[in-house]
Amino acid sequence: MAESLPVTDQSATAGEGTPRDPARDADILEALGTSLAAKRTKAIDARESAGIDRRWFDDVEAYEGRDKVTRAYAGLRATVQGYVESQEQQTRKRSTLVVNVTRQKVNTSASRLADIALPTDDRNWDLRPSTVPELVEKMGQKHIGLTKNGQPIMVNDNGQQRQATMADLAKMTMDEAKKRAAAMRDEIDDQLDMSDDGCGYEGVIREMIDDRALLGVGVIKGPVLTGRTKKVWVPVSDGQTTVHQLSRIKDLKPRSSRVDPWDIYPHPDCGENAKKGAGIWERSRVTAADIRHMADLEGYLKPQLQLVLMEGPKKVGEKKADKPGTDLIVDTDTIFERWEYHGEIDREALLAAGVEVSEEDLFTSYSGVVEMINDTVIKADIEMLDTEELPYDFYVVDKCSGSWAGYGDAFLARSAQKAITAAWRMMMDNAGQTVGGQIVVNRGLIDPADGSWTINGMKLYWAKDKEADVSKAFAVFTIPSNQAEYANIIKM
Repeated sequence: MAESLPVTDQSATAGEGTPRDPARDADILEALGTSLAAKRTKAIDARESAGIDRRWFDDVEAYEGRDKVTRAYAGLRATVQGYVESQEQQTRKRSTLVVNVTRQKVNTSASRLADIALPTDDRNWDLRPSTVPELVEKMGQKHIGLTKNGQPIMVNDNGQQRQATMADLAKMTMDEAKKRAAAMRDEIDDQLDMSDDGCGYEGVIREMIDDRALLGVGVIKGPVLTGRTKKVWVPVSDGQTTVHQLSRIKDLKPRSSRVDPWDIYPHPDCGENAKKGAGIWERSRVTAADIRHMADLEGYLKPQLQLVLMEGPKKVGEKKADKPGTDLIVDTDTIFERWEYHGEIDREALLAAGVEVSEEDLFTSYSGVVEMINDTVIKADIEMLDTEELPYDFYVVDKCSGSWAGYGDAFLARSAQKAITAAWRMMMDNAGQTVGGQIVVNRGLIDPADGSWTINGMKLYWAKDKEADVSKAFAVFTIPSNQAEYANIIKM
């Protein structure tokens, strides 16, 4: 029989031991959800009004080799991703060629940085004991012998017994520190390999580098402690007979993950540092099965989860939280939006969520984290990091003045891409015009024998007047080729 894990009870005592009123706590959580929903809308509107969404969309368009001319010609990738605003086929006489150099520049930049930052056969980090000045000083004190109870302490030195010195003691301390550092390094290495559901820390960094190259900013979250439940068969014995019982246990592990920049909404007043604002929002997608799974994890409020399942998926705003030009991500039947807020939380809200807060603490608010689905609070807690910092790191190379989102390589190559595309199209248009000459026909002098005025080889014409000069029936004018000039523009 499976055992249920404990879930925080809203009626449990908190602080000084006075029982909580479940109805009052529910009202507090509802007010918290309404307040945070308003802040979330401001964050979404602020990023959109700052032009970041539009710039990212244009960067993705350039990376995919699309512009305002070719956007109407929908390919498979464009149709699947939903970027195309109109898929009506248009008749265009001029060239629509796109020689995509933006994708090459973005991929080259990302791969080069990944090669530098992530060695193939080694870690890009290490762990070693800190250098302690007192210990270094003791390493040179080979003349000071150690005694215990008046008797010298002996050590084995290459098979010979001698009195231990202060340097020997320092060396033993250093050797012990090195062993512990190596063991901790291996432990951290194993945990990093499990980051992002087994993709590994290097995979997380590579995805973040790809985001930086394309959009101008990469976001990593963590390490944060994440929990999940897993089913195991536990042996149970009464001293004579042993049986195995199916139980659910909590599996808590530190985890780092890449966050899609499209799903990050910092506070509008953060300026160039997204971590310096009053809070930050992260969006993710969950299913009804994921929500039911949360009920087994400590800290999640089961009544609130039940309320979410009864509400069903709700979209935040119209299309503000989606990429411009895309279809709605949230399906009304299956996918919920989960929003994670990091910032200031009132003391009463934490108590209502079942978080134990000391009554001796005079603070009225704390740095914490709140998880919401729709506008319903499903979990609230104090920030895990003891420094109360936000658990996000933002990687920007080319800064944008006044903005937390920098410039990506796709944006920096935008002007060059436009010039190259325009030059190639002019060259192709010119090539199409110079394939054959412009033919002028005097139809009063001749008639085609087959009745068609289409120009073909070995064609027969009848002269209308035997006395007429049929050499004047045709005139051919050649349009000059400017290929060399266009090629120079491309080279520049």
